[in-house]
Amino acid sequence: MKRCKNILFGLLAGGVLLMIGCAKDIDNDQNVLDQDGKVQVPQARTAKIYSGNNRLLFVWPEPDAKVSTVKVYWNERGDSIVQVLTTIMDTLKISIDGLTEGDYALEVLTFDEAGANSGKVLLRGTVYGEEFVVDWDKRMLYDMNFQSSSSSLALVWEESTVPRIAGSEVWYTDASGKEQRKFFTHSTSNGILDNMPTVATGQIRYRTAYLPDAQSIDTLYSTFTEATYINRTTVFTNLPGWKFRCKVMAEAQTIADHGGPLAFKAKMDDGLIRASHKFQVSGLNDEGGNQIHFY
Repeated sequence: MKRCKNILFGLLAGGVLLMIGCAKDIDNDQNVLDQDGKVQVPQARTAKIYSGNNRLLFVWPEPDAKVSTVKVYWNERGDSIVQVLTTIMDTLKISIDGLTEGDYALEVLTFDEAGANSGKVLLRGTVYGEEFVVDWDKRMLYDMNFQSSSSSLALVWEESTVPRIAGSEVWYTDASGKEQRKFFTHSTSNGILDNMPTVATGQIRYRTAYLPDAQSIDTLYSTFTEATYINRTTVFTNLPGWKFRCKVMAEAQTIADHGGPLAFKAKMDDGLIRASHKFQVSGLNDEGGNQIHFY
């Protein structure tokens, strides 16, 4: 069943008039030929369709001055958009918004002022959205370390060869209580978050940014992943019992078996904290500065 949209938009500054309507109200799709049998009205042969987030973008460089109207159809002509050209322009752009995810076949017709049309030009495009992103690989955080000397958080990203991953966006709250966002490109494997709170533990959130294909005009994002960081200097200072400093030499496979550097270090931190609580000797702890070092 064809849907009809009766919406009219006037865009005077851009020299165009944009309308959306039913296909049956727009044209009879009759080609107009000259004496040599060639199409008389210039076609949009150089036009391209760019994919987007629940939208498509039609781009036609240097539209011919003979063209007064451009009409784009989709959903087997169940939906359409019409743009009237009132001035000469370098590039015609038509944004087709509010589309559901999936592949689209579009028909493009151009008309002159007399109503003669060029015949259709077929174009294809893909609309992306949340459903596409759900199954895509994320760029994960491999490790992070709080730098007490500079109150910063050093980040290390996992390596990824997925071409559509553009990078990662990190959200965090700084020492002033302000929410910050920082973007790290796909080619950046290390990063720094400055002016971090000097609390014992804190959290950041990050998400993967995607550019689905070479013709995409929008950046898509994955859902957020939360990560907890530890300010080990503060944790060590606040231990109630004896202080334990531990240098752990572990094989890469051992670290991987425990879920990676972040999970492995969390287990080590928990072990030291538990040991500190157990080693509380009356008299000795009152003086402070009691430390056992394991290397």
